Amino acid sequence: ERERERIGKRKTFNRKKMLGMAGVARAGRLCGMRGLAPTGGANTLSGRREYRSKIERPLSPHLTIYRFPYNAWFSIATRLTGMSLTFGFAGAGIAALMVKDFGAFAEAMKVTNPGLVGVAKGGLAFSMSYHTITGCRHLVWDKYAMGVTVPQVAQTSTAAFGAAAVVTTAMLFFQYSDEEKAE
Repeated sequence: ERERERIGKRKTFNRKKMLGMAGVARAGRLCGMRGLAPTGGANTLSGRREYRSKIERPLSPHLTIYRFPYNAWFSIATRLTGMSLTFGFAGAGIAALMVKDFGAFAEAMKVTNPGLVGVAKGGLAFSMSYHTITGCRHLVWDKYAMGVTVPQVAQTSTAAFGAAAVVTTAMLFFQYSDEEKAE
């Protein structure tokens, strides 16, 4: 009971104090006076930060104890593949504008960095296929409202990831088999 009264008084006191200081600051701004605004007290943002930094409490381990849901990882993957496609195509466009002969530039990249070209092709193929498959899934969700429960989303996410892996493998296989036939 006493503890409740003490906490209630403290809240009232702080609220009155905050409202009073805000009123003084507002009155000062309206009258064109600059000296009435509180500076560095507990009611300003910097004052609150200073006060909180003095309190020695441990930080919450929010990300270290939180386990991301299964579907969140696939959602993040969809966003990352979209961003990688955006930056990849933008980078290729900028490179094409900056280099006089883009074909010669691409051939020079193949000769100097053959491993990087394979990784870039694989990343592009996976990003393109995964982002396209999950985009089609979203179109189905929007049009028919089917498969939007958490277990169904987990199933379709896994299926989309697997399908993207199969499509990527097939694209790379046919790409490298065509290159071998050309040689």
